[in-house]
Amino acid sequence: MHKRYRVTLTAEERADLDRLISRGKAAARTLGHARMLLLSDAAEGGPGWTDAQVAEAVRVHVRSVDPSRASG
Repeated sequence: MHKRYRVTLTAEERADLDRLISRGKAAARTLGHARMLLLSDAAEGGPGWTDAQVAEAVRVHVRSVDPSRASG
């Protein structure tokens, strides 16, 4: 499956997502999306994982990853 959306986060955006996850006070869906965005980050210093890798790590179906990229 090819990536329709490429996620490139700034250092500030990564820090915001890390903070959101570490607090754990947001809805589970929001935290899942944050994790997916961080793992999909193709910017320098980001892991740039494939949809399949992200889906396995976050325990969702691979089809759930691409829409998360679009909303990020």
